[in-house]
Amino acid sequence: MGFKYFKKYILIKFYDCNRYILNDYKVVKKVIKEVSEKIDNKTEKKVFPMVNPCGLSALITTKESRLIINTWVKYGYAEVGLFTSLNKFIIEDICKYVSKEMKASRYEVLDDIPMIPTRTEKNLNYLNKTRLEGAVQSYQGTPTISILGSAGGVAKSVLSILNKAVKDKNDPIYSFVCNSQFHLIDSKQKSIEYFYQWFPNLKDKITLHELDLKDTDKFKTFLSNTKTTHVIDISYADTLEMLRCCDELKVIYINTAFENTSVDENIYLEGFTLQERYAIYERYKHDFTNTTAIICSGMNPGVVQWMAMDLMKKFPGETPKACYIVEDDNSFYEDESLADKDTIYTTWSTICFLDEAIYSYPAFMKQHMCLFLYKAVYDLQFKVTLGDKKFLGCLMPHEEVLTLAALYDMEMGFIYKVNDHTTELIKKNINNLDALWDSPMKVLDPAEAPLKGKDLVGVLLVYEDKERYMYNALSNKEIFSKYGTNATYFQVACGIYGALATMLLDDIPKGIYYVDELLLRTSSNYGKYLSYYMKEFVVGENNKSEGSLLDRIN
Repeated sequence: MGFKYFKKYILIKFYDCNRYILNDYKVVKKVIKEVSEKIDNKTEKKVFPMVNPCGLSALITTKESRLIINTWVKYGYAEVGLFTSLNKFIIEDICKYVSKEMKASRYEVLDDIPMIPTRTEKNLNYLNKTRLEGAVQSYQGTPTISILGSAGGVAKSVLSILNKAVKDKNDPIYSFVCNSQFHLIDSKQKSIEYFYQWFPNLKDKITLHELDLKDTDKFKTFLSNTKTTHVIDISYADTLEMLRCCDELKVIYINTAFENTSVDENIYLEGFTLQERYAIYERYKHDFTNTTAIICSGMNPGVVQWMAMDLMKKFPGETPKACYIVEDDNSFYEDESLADKDTIYTTWSTICFLDEAIYSYPAFMKQHMCLFLYKAVYDLQFKVTLGDKKFLGCLMPHEEVLTLAALYDMEMGFIYKVNDHTTELIKKNINNLDALWDSPMKVLDPAEAPLKGKDLVGVLLVYEDKERYMYNALSNKEIFSKYGTNATYFQVACGIYGALATMLLDDIPKGIYYVDELLLRTSSNYGKYLSYYMKEFVVGENNKSEGSLLDRIN
């Protein structure tokens, strides 16, 4: 191509651009081709991707010009740099076009800067053909994501969202998912046909593994061999052990709940298992300094902390005296004759539910302390009013209550109601817990039989003379028709998606975060991301207060 003496250099800076667009190579490629055509009215030019650890870069070079676009995703910033010997183009047209495509709030032009001669050989400053494929992967980040517990119901919901995301150009993490590989791990893995049936858009992206996660040496070898960048843990594996492996290898870690095998195996801790899991985790979490992790990001815990903090942020001059996480899950078989009278039915892990419902004491937080009521969980019911919705629920221990209460000095608790069938079965056997534990158990799966009802999950902020609330209520029928899962599992998956998106898109400092800490201490857009799939939230106010927890006992 030889030498060309460029007459000038033009640099255009674009601010506050849409970050999703800045990370979408197809858009960047389209923009640079259009800008190049505006410069010389010539089409059919080749675009060369360039390595850019901060975003995307693309180059077009001709005898008369060299045009480059660089993006910095986390700053919402882009640059168009042009070396050219041409004069017959209008800079303002280019600025307006790029600004519109990048959705920039403003731009700045540095024009007519004289330049020294620049050589524009084919192999200079951009990637040659043999490196092109690897470069495209490099600059787009290409996460390798390992999902632990991939045969379960939550994993099905997470994969269902990713199955949609890979075909949705507007999805916040579309470009990442398109270039990702997913390693699915379980101790008893499902068949590949199962995954192909439910997630056809991910067929060329998934690899199945069977692995006992108690063998941490094998797990670390697996992480190294697969070059895993992100772990989504929705298994029963010990949280600290998994986090320790990820920290050692600098792998990003996301999970949905505290798991601790030593607590589970200690019969002397019955009644206080969650508090012990939390205490042990708190004791050791500062040991992890090499990775970034979001702990307990499902629906509750997870999305509910965002709801509580978002609602409080709307009224900064008023401080609630209490915050209650509330859930009314009336999901059940549409044909109730399918239910067995002695079977315990829930929309998530029945064993984990029973651990909260029959082997724990009612617990709440006050003045940063955990207080227990010396009663069976189902001996007490507490009133909840959310506008025209009213229900009676039971007080159960839950992770988000502990983490929020560490940050805010207010009374906190989790009030939970499940379907009437299971509620009555537990009440009937409240004095015979062994019989309950030995009862048949089943997770309500709409793939086996149609489900009716909704799962409503939200927060209730209590003031002296009023209450404010925010909740999401999802229909099992609607969710199954779109995602092939039940409402409860889908809500959990939205929290996982929000955490994954913030790890991929946001500038999160190294550290270990609960969702509430993430929102307080970083610039995370967690709520924005999860709302892409969990779209509807009801916000309202009760014009009177029903008081603290003890005032709500029915």
